[in-house]
Amino acid sequence: MDRQYLLSRMNASLIMANKTEDSIARLVHLDLAGRYSVAAAAAETPSVLAPDHVSTKPIQLNEAGAADAQQAGFEAGRARRAAG
Repeated sequence: MDRQYLLSRMNASLIMANKTEDSIARLVHLDLAGRYSVAAAAAETPSVLAPDHVSTKPIQLNEAGAADAQQAGFEAGRARRAAG
C-alpha cells in the first residue's frame, strides 16, 4: 500500500482517539493508529505525491466528532490514480 495513504489513516485515527470520550473507542482508535504506523513503516511503495496532489485543506471535524480526513484520503487516492 501507499505509505502516504497509511500515514493519513494513522493521523485520522489519532484525531478520532483524541476527540472521543469513550475509553474503549479511544483504545480502538489508538490500536488502529499503531497498526497503520507499522504498516506504513513496512510499506514498499514510498510516498511519492507531487506537491500539487497534496491537500492543503485542514482537517475539519463534523458534529459527531468524525474527521473529514477519510474524505481527504479518498480525494488524495483519486488524484494519485488520475495522475498515475
